[in-house]
Amino acid sequence: MVILIREERVIMFGDACGIGVLLFTPESSGVAEYHQSLLELQRYEPQYDRVLREHGTCESTCRVLEDCIEACERVMNGTDDAVPSEFMGKTYLRAFACDPKSGMRLDGKEGNIIYSPDKIF
Repeated sequence: MVILIREERVIMFGDACGIGVLLFTPESSGVAEYHQSLLELQRYEPQYDRVLREHGTCESTCRVLEDCIEACERVMNGTDDAVPSEFMGKTYLRAFACDPKSGMRLDGKEGNIIYSPDKIF
């Protein structure tokens, strides 16, 4: 769920879009379905200037949505970094390499996803 506060021009992405979106649990969307949801969110971009999310700094640039869309597209095309990452005792893939301390992408962009190869399509 995402909350748009029009009067403040703020959108609250929470865990829905950020530096490490988790797409590997049984109840999570697959990468393709998540990608479609992000494309739907794009229509609200003209209505906000500030992005709030969970964890870390709890704030992102407005570019984070585009970065997560790119991450999904690269995963679906097989052109992501596919960096093995451990979570909850299992190994999944991170779309883009990132700094292990900050979680920020090494290429300077912001949005990233952690996914299971069997939850792409």
